[in-house]
Amino acid sequence: MKRSPRASTVAVEDWVQRAEEFARREPAKAVVSALGVGFLLNRLPLGAIAGALVHISFTLLRPALLVIGLLKASEFLRTNTVTHHE
Repeated sequence: MKRSPRASTVAVEDWVQRAEEFARREPAKAVVSALGVGFLLNRLPLGAIAGALVHISFTLLRPALLVIGLLKASEFLRTNTVTHHE
């Protein structure tokens, strides 16, 4: 199920509004929750994950460029062969 950008924006705005209401009703719980979420986000190895994704991307980039280059060379040779025979 694909959402439109507007529907996603409305969902985020609704979530933020509910979070603000919760913070006003239960300020102590909101602070503890925010600290807990911040701690968990800080513990995630986001740098290692991003580094691995970049490494994988660059590893796959060379063969992909080689294949694209071969396809273009083949297309070039085919079009030149056809024009020389006519």
